[in-house]
Amino acid sequence: MKSTETSLKSAPKRSKPNKSVRHKPGKVVDARSNTKHLIIVTGSVAVVTLLVFINCIANGWVFDDYFQVVNPRLQSLSNVFSFLGHHAPMGEISYAVDFWLWGWLGDKAVGGFHFTNIMVHTANSVLVLLICNRVLRNLPAAALGALIFALHPIQTNSVAYISGRPGLVCSLFYLTAFYLYLNYSHRQSLKMLALALVCWLFSLMSSVLAASFPVVIFLWNYTSEVERSAGSRVHRLAASARAVLRREWWLYLGMVVVIAAYSFYGKVAPRTPGSAGPAGIRFWGGGVFSNFLTELRVQAWLLKQLFYPTPIGQYSGAFPISTTIDWRVLLSGILVLAVLGVAVFALGRWCLVSFAILFYFAALLPVSQIIPNHELIADHYLYLPIFGFGLVAGVVARALAKGGGRRTAAVYAAASAVLLVFAILTVRQNALWADDRTFWDANYAVVPNSPRAAYGMAGQSITTNPANARELFRQCLRLDPTYSHAYTALASLATNRDEVQDVESLVQTALEIPDPSIEAYGTVAAGQFKSQVNTALAIVKQAQGDQAAAESALWEAVSLDLSNPQPYDILATIYAKDKGKQMDLFTREISAIPDSISAREGIVALLVKDQKFDEAIPYLDGILAINSNDVFANYQMGQIYRTRKNCAQARAHFKRAASFAIRSSDVSDVKDAMKQLAKECGTR
Repeated sequence: MKSTETSLKSAPKRSKPNKSVRHKPGKVVDARSNTKHLIIVTGSVAVVTLLVFINCIANGWVFDDYFQVVNPRLQSLSNVFSFLGHHAPMGEISYAVDFWLWGWLGDKAVGGFHFTNIMVHTANSVLVLLICNRVLRNLPAAALGALIFALHPIQTNSVAYISGRPGLVCSLFYLTAFYLYLNYSHRQSLKMLALALVCWLFSLMSSVLAASFPVVIFLWNYTSEVERSAGSRVHRLAASARAVLRREWWLYLGMVVVIAAYSFYGKVAPRTPGSAGPAGIRFWGGGVFSNFLTELRVQAWLLKQLFYPTPIGQYSGAFPISTTIDWRVLLSGILVLAVLGVAVFALGRWCLVSFAILFYFAALLPVSQIIPNHELIADHYLYLPIFGFGLVAGVVARALAKGGGRRTAAVYAAASAVLLVFAILTVRQNALWADDRTFWDANYAVVPNSPRAAYGMAGQSITTNPANARELFRQCLRLDPTYSHAYTALASLATNRDEVQDVESLVQTALEIPDPSIEAYGTVAAGQFKSQVNTALAIVKQAQGDQAAAESALWEAVSLDLSNPQPYDILATIYAKDKGKQMDLFTREISAIPDSISAREGIVALLVKDQKFDEAIPYLDGILAINSNDVFANYQMGQIYRTRKNCAQARAHFKRAASFAIRSSDVSDVKDAMKQLAKECGTR
C-alpha cells in the first residue's frame, strides 16, 4: 500500500502542530494516469456493460413491476411533487420520468424502462472505475474492479428487474457522494463536501441502504489512519478511532441525526417498507436470538453468492429460519468471522483490503435485520456491496501483477476468463426476467418451497392448466396458510360442487386461525387476511347461489379492511341493477381509498349513461389528477367536449387517449371517436 499514498513517516515534521489545520487522509492523492487511457478504459467499461445487459430491453413487466411501476400515479409528471412526501421518492420520480420519456411507445414502453436501468447501472460501473482508479492508482486493476461490479451475475436482480430501480438510483448517488468525499478529503474543499452531502441525501431518498454512508466514510478514514499511525497494534487501533472521530465528529453527528430524523419520518410517511411483520418490529423466528442465527446464515449465503453466484429472483418463505445452533449456523459463523478476521488482520498492513471488506459488510448493515426488514434475504441487497468485492479483486490483481511481463499478462488473462464467465452467466440470467412465465418457471425450479413461487407459478397456469394451478395454490397454502390471495384464487377456480365445497372448507378453517398465529407468519396483518378470506367466502357463496350470504361476507370483508378493493368490485357486480346502491358503494370506496380510479370510473359510467355530464366532469378531473394519461378519462372527456362542440378540447383528449390506449377495444373506440370528431369539426 505504500505506493498508493504519501506516508506520514516520510513527510516533513512541523515544529508546532497546528490543530486548526485538518488532517488530510492518504490514499486519495490524484492519480496521474494518462487521461487518454482513462477515457478509453471508461468508454470500454461502459460499452461492455451495455452489451452484456442489452438483451434486457426485450424483456417485459414482471413480478412486482405491476404493483410498483405500472401505477396510474406514476404515469404523469404532474404528480412528481406529491412523491416528495413519500419516504423514498427518488425511485418513483425516475419511473414518472420514464413514463414521460417512453409512454408514447404504448405497450413497447417497457423497453425504455429497461434501457434506463441499463444506463444507470452503466453510470454506476463508470463511477466504480473512477473510484478504484483514484485509490489504486492502477488503471488495469481499477478496470478489473469495475467490470466485476458491472458484470457479476447477481447484478441482474437489480438491472434486469425494473422494480430494482431504487437500488440503482441509490447507488448512483451513493457512489457519487463517496467520490466527491474523496475529493473533499484531498482538496479540503467545502464545496465538494456540500455536493457530497447533497448526493448522499438523494441516495437516502432512494433507499434505506444509504444509511450506511457515515459508517463507510468513517471506515475509509479509519483504515487510512491506522496504517499511518505508530505504536503497538492495540494503541494504533484505539488511537486511530479517536483521531478520526475527533477530526470530523460534527460530520458524523450531523449525518446520524439526519438518518434518525428520516427514519422517524419513515414511520409515518406513505409507501414505507414494513418490518418482518405487519405490526411493528417482529424478529425472524420470534426472538432476538433466532433473528441473529438466521441473519448469520444469510450473511454466509450472500458471501457464497459473490464467489459462486446462483441468482434467485425471490426467496420469500424459502430461506430456513434458524432457532437453534446447528452445524449450518456454526459453519456460517466461521465463514463470516474468517472474512472479518482478514479485514482486521489487514488493518495497518493493507488498508485497501481492510476497507474493501469492511465496506462490503457496512453496505449491508441497513438490511442485516438489526431492525428486522420485511424481506429476509434478496440478491439485490448485494448490488452496492459488490463494489467492495471488486475493489478487493483489484488490489489482489495489482499485487500479483507486480513486475510486469508474463506475470502481469497471466494475471489479467485469468481475470479476463472470470469476467467472460460472469458475462455469459449474466446474459443468460437476464433472459429469465423476460416475462412472468420465464421468471416463475426459473424461480419455482430453485425454491419450490417458497409460497410466493408456488403462487406465481399457479398464476401462470390458470388459463393453460387450471388443475395444475389449483394444486399449486394448495401447495402455497400448505407452505403458508396465511397467504390470503391463494384463497380467493382457489375460490375463483372452483368449477363444480365438490370443488366449491372443498374450497369452502379451506376458507372456514382459515377464518378460525387465531390472530396471533396470523401475525406470527409475518405475511399480512390479521384484519387484512380475514378481509381477503371473507372475500373468498363470498365467491364460494356466489357459486352456490347464495347471494345474501355472499353480500354479507363482502361487507364483512370491507369492515375488516376498508382499503381492500376486491370486495367493492364484487359488490358492484351484485348491485349492477341498482344504480342507487352502486353510487353509494362507489362513493364509500372513494372515501376509503382516495386514489381509487375504478370507483370514479364506475360513477362516471352511471352519470354519463344518464347524460349528467356536468356531474361526471369532477370525477373525470379526479381521475386525471391521479393519472393525466388515463385512457378512460380522456376518452370520456373527449366525448363530453364533442357533444358541447368544443372541438379543440375534444381533440386534445382523444389524442391523449389514443397515445396511451393499449387494449384493442380501447384503440378501436378512440379511433371511432376521432373519426366522428373529424366529421363534425374537420381535421384541424
